Amino acid sequence: MSIYFDVYKRDKRVLHKLVTEFGSEKDTQLSGTLVWGIPGFDVFKPTEIRAAVSNDGATSQDSFAVPKDIFGKIEDAGAQTQSFEDGKIKKGKKYILQGWIMGKEGTGMHENTFSEKGFKNQEQTVMLYVVFK
Repeated sequence: MSIYFDVYKRDKRVLHKLVTEFGSEKDTQLSGTLVWGIPGFDVFKPTEIRAAVSNDGATSQDSFAVPKDIFGKIEDAGAQTQSFEDGKIKKGKKYILQGWIMGKEGTGMHENTFSEKGFKNQEQTVMLYVVFK
């Protein structure tokens, strides 16, 4: 399992950073807990992302410093989290933990917000997501 932080300028990915990852050398079932958060009170000015993963008694904790020039340049912004649709996790699929859109096209989010088509409609899109491998 890996957590990533991506930044898109329109539909071009300009930043792709690993926040943390957790797993084993064998292809085994992961049955544990993922806790993540953004310290502070303003979701539009994050400076750090923290994540803790536990599985079968093992725990991994990491923090990720958000680059300073990512947020704050564009006035119109929206943020949202997305829940897992049906609880069945698919390997290789991106599950968005937190997303931010910035631009003059509006801040309403919908099913295409975090797709190539949605990226083209925003000046900047930022995603924090998890992928199970």
